[in-house]
Amino acid sequence: MKLQEFNNYSIEERAEAIEALGTFLAVRTECDCSVCLFYMRDFFAEAWYDPENNEAILIRGFEGRILLEPYLEMIDVSELVNQ
Repeated sequence: MKLQEFNNYSIEERAEAIEALGTFLAVRTECDCSVCLFYMRDFFAEAWYDPENNEAILIRGFEGRILLEPYLEMIDVSELVNQ
């Protein structure tokens, strides 16, 4: 699966793709949400969950370092990026 294809999916389809293909890497808290980072082989995905309502409110795929920065001190992604 490519990034553009993932981002064109509905939020429900993105959640299914993460469950089927994603490797969980880390979780952080932002704006009262749990934000989970997943490795999707060709890109990363970030899932924002509202714990109060127990639902995903945003799931987005991305490449590049900028959106990875909040996680870089928590995990070592060097092996994943170099594959």
